[in-house]
Amino acid sequence: MTELILCGIITYIISKISYGYILNRKRFSDKIYNVTFGGEDNEIKLKGLFDTGNTVKDINGRGVIIADFSLKDRILHKDSDNLEDITVKTLRGEAVLKLTEPITIFISDNGEILEKKRKIAFSKKKIYDGFSMILPEDIFD
Repeated sequence: MTELILCGIITYIISKISYGYILNRKRFSDKIYNVTFGGEDNEIKLKGLFDTGNTVKDINGRGVIIADFSLKDRILHKDSDNLEDITVKTLRGEAVLKLTEPITIFISDNGEILEKKRKIAFSKKKIYDGFSMILPEDIFD
């Protein structure tokens, strides 16, 4: 009887944690955020779509931001011909993207600002209208 009660309590706790995790992910999913790069004198403001389908990871297992290639010079502000190539699987097959070193970004949502340091992969394929980058599925972890 004690084992049955203990099993019930453990199941309840796991369910509660899982439900909270799912609600938190749903809160952020398919939402467009304001993303800022650089400092006060060279601030760049862009729109980024949080996409749980963006599972591209760097060598350390951290999610990578996918950005439109046309933004490369604006974001990097320097000679950036020595970017690392990264091969990713997409809905259309494989693609080779240019990957930066980690860059500090600021994501704002309803007055809350989160500071993150992530690598950015530049895609030569047009991202989408309405936003210029795709945020990775683990950006809010």
